[in-house]
Amino acid sequence: MLQWLRLMLVVLPIVFLSCVIPPIFAPDGSPTPVPTQESPVKFINHPKPDFSVDAAPFQDVGCPRDEKYPNSSYARCTPESPMAMLGCTHLWDADLLFGGLKPLYPMVTCIVYSKPGDQSSKLKEGEYLWWDGGPVPIYRRLVIYKDNEFVLIKNLADLQAAFAPIETPEEALSFAMIATGMEGYYDQTYIGGYRYRTDTVEDTHVVQVDNNYEVNLYDYQWIGCGPHTYNMFKILVTTDGQITIGKRIPMYEDPKLDGLCQD
Repeated sequence: MLQWLRLMLVVLPIVFLSCVIPPIFAPDGSPTPVPTQESPVKFINHPKPDFSVDAAPFQDVGCPRDEKYPNSSYARCTPESPMAMLGCTHLWDADLLFGGLKPLYPMVTCIVYSKPGDQSSKLKEGEYLWWDGGPVPIYRRLVIYKDNEFVLIKNLADLQAAFAPIETPEEALSFAMIATGMEGYYDQTYIGGYRYRTDTVEDTHVVQVDNNYEVNLYDYQWIGCGPHTYNMFKILVTTDGQITIGKRIPMYEDPKLDGLCQD
């Protein structure tokens, strides 16, 4: 009798605990999901446009893919290539979000590398659409294929001549991205450990304002010393292709990169 009581004192607590404590592992052996802390930041997601960009006319223009970057569209142009004649040192596939423009010409991003210590290789304002800062600037232009010719889009006036008027939200998105060099961010969600500078993060989208369009785009501050912040800007695009960039709105950053300096 005493042995039976001792056995029940051991078995009953085990049975009781197995009823009230969830198993550590699921039946298939995987860890049971543990509820995570609810995000302190509100995220507003918007669908990413399903655009496409044709780059076929640029496949054989004397700019072979760089073997140092086999999984990239990065292409180095030979000095005698037609792209080099337009001033491009390298080519890069256009962002697919550029595909909202009308008319939609085949296009690529034209990159111009300046040379360290060579002031003559630096482009003047008005000779490029945007540039990546640092001691050795990298300039960005656009090349389109129009009427069986390669046409260089080197500044906002060229961009307006090729694509204005801007009459749809899709056109406004693409136009704003090309004119500013900023990016469209989608499917954003809470990242544990990141430092959030706002209580609401909203994906890229377009809002019509009277006859114009407002586009929110993102830019990552990767040059210089930390913190390296992801910033959001509201870009106003008018029907005739004028651009107004709103104030910088810090969104979030990775504290692990606070001590990083890069150029």
